[in-house]
Amino acid sequence: MALTAIASTQLMAIVKTVGMAAAVNTFGKDINKALNKLQDHKDTPALSSKMVIIFTAGVKTPTQIGMAQVMGPKAKLDQVGAVAQLEQNLFGVKIRALIPVKSEKVTDIRKIEGTSVTGIVDIKL
Repeated sequence: MALTAIASTQLMAIVKTVGMAAAVNTFGKDINKALNKLQDHKDTPALSSKMVIIFTAGVKTPTQIGMAQVMGPKAKLDQVGAVAQLEQNLFGVKIRALIPVKSEKVTDIRKIEGTSVTGIVDIKL
């Protein structure tokens, strides 16, 4: 339990000082293992998982950032660099699409077919 508190403190310090990408690089494998355990999933070449950053883009939507687990065949998963969260208001209802993409660039959203988002990590700053 104390180890979890220490890791949580370290995670928050990294997120605040360096950013979400550093948190993914530092803690992504451990968070991925925890999500896999929750889902009773074991990585294989046919279906693997990893953690990437989420960036938000949309009409009148401020850029936000978070962390997501993506799954897919290893060859496809290696192409995923981030998850784009696209948002739009439609008839007073907010709709969101979470799309595994190649790049973190909002101007270069290219979907990686055959992959999907299987977990979200919420971090309060």
